[in-house]
Amino acid sequence: MSKAQKKWTIIFLVSAKSNLYNEMIAAINEICSVGSNEHINYVIIYDGLKAGVFKKEFAKPCVFYASNKKIRFSKAQPEKIYPECDLTVEDDLSIIIQDIKTKFPAAHYGFVYKGHGGTGGVDIKNGIT
Repeated sequence: MSKAQKKWTIIFLVSAKSNLYNEMIAAINEICSVGSNEHINYVIIYDGLKAGVFKKEFAKPCVFYASNKKIRFSKAQPEKIYPECDLTVEDDLSIIIQDIKTKFPAAHYGFVYKGHGGTGGVDIKNGIT
């Protein structure tokens, strides 16, 4: 992965700590099937599942890069694992996002959340995101 700045880095936070685990994996596989290109980085923050894991990387929050090789999520290797992070803690999530912005520089960033949970203090009308 080149450090050259791309036009966009889209960050997907996918929480599989729910009864929607299979749906979350399907969403990740769809992102991976598109893959990044010369203009866009697709980066996935995976909030792991502690029980019934297929491999140890699925148990902790980790970051995956959806390369243009279109590797299925179950075979992908994480860019980085965050064993001490709790993604419900704002500072922990900020650390991960800053790491992504450093490793995958872009002119613009997008953030997509998929999972259960509240609004996270988002109020687009007042500019709080």
